[in-house]
Amino acid sequence: RVEVGPPFQTWVHQIRQLSLETEPGVRVPGTWIAPMAGSVRPVLLHFDDAGRDRLLEAGGILGRAIRFVDREGPTRGCLTVDLRGWGDTEPAMLPYEIASWGSRQRFFAYSSFALGDSTMGMRVRDGLAALDFLRGRPECAGAPVIVSGCGLGGLVAAQVAAIDHHLGGLVLWDCLRAFEDLLEAEDCAWSPEVFIPGVLRDYEVADLLAAADCPIRWINPLDAMKRSFEPADLAELERRIGTAARVTNGDDQAVLDALTEVLAGVEARTE
Repeated sequence: RVEVGPPFQTWVHQIRQLSLETEPGVRVPGTWIAPMAGSVRPVLLHFDDAGRDRLLEAGGILGRAIRFVDREGPTRGCLTVDLRGWGDTEPAMLPYEIASWGSRQRFFAYSSFALGDSTMGMRVRDGLAALDFLRGRPECAGAPVIVSGCGLGGLVAAQVAAIDHHLGGLVLWDCLRAFEDLLEAEDCAWSPEVFIPGVLRDYEVADLLAAADCPIRWINPLDAMKRSFEPADLAELERRIGTAARVTNGDDQAVLDALTEVLAGVEARTE
């Protein structure tokens, strides 16, 4: 169930805010950008643990990737979603979280572990619901979907891609390299939400990407302390994922280049 707000025209695009009910009683907000006229081909679905609009604002990476200010025949669309607990759905602070060892994410993560349903698992279901919404939009009929994610959003994107198997591409950046890195480190710079109880019995991050069956670009894999890896480590990671993957270190321009490459690639294949 989705509530879609009225369109707001901005040059040659229209922007709508939406509320997506991913499970009974659970709603997540989204920002949907589509060309004013014609169909959307392709469409970018993005997950960001720092908020859905962060990389749209002020000439951000997402707006440039979909050519938002290009008035000549725009075709690309973008949906960004605040998966539960992120952005506009971040929980309110409890008084105990004023202490130096407290945080909103810590209580959220630990309580979900106790219920047997991790927050990351909930977000994967939210992400799949957002993907289903896109495929049901009439202007997106048959359009290839590229999923992207940064930070913890990259882990959600990887799991969505492994489950769906029908994406046009996957782009990740500033994302944890491997769950095993968390076990081997003496300390961890990630939010407690990064821990998924029992995950290593089933898969690693590289296993998810190997199962995604689409072009993959991964910029800046990070360790438990959010440090980058040496080129030799990235090459080994690339070999483990498969021939469809390119794994590199890079800045914002490298991320934009990766998004542009994958979007242009699916455009060329569908012409």
